[in-house]
Amino acid sequence: TITCNAALSACGKGREWSKALALLSMRDSIELDAITYNVAISACEEVGEWDQTLAVLRSMVRESFKIDSITCNAAISACGTVGKWDKSLALVSQ
Repeated sequence: TITCNAALSACGKGREWSKALALLSMRDSIELDAITYNVAISACEEVGEWDQTLAVLRSMVRESFKIDSITCNAAISACGTVGKWDKSLALVSQ
């Protein structure tokens, strides 16, 4: 998990959000935790991929991971950065 999280973080810093999501999709062969999802969300947020951010958030909910303030803030920021304030407000109201 730690190695995967570090790889996801590197993808985010390198603005390689699609590679971060590819790593996340390997969830059958690696153990994921809430931090893993948060790092993937942050990677998408970094480049304004708000729709991918919300997709990861939905996956996190489906997999029964706890949504924390870090998760919410990153998702809200991703939506707000590209002017999707309606999506940001919807996240806040949930």
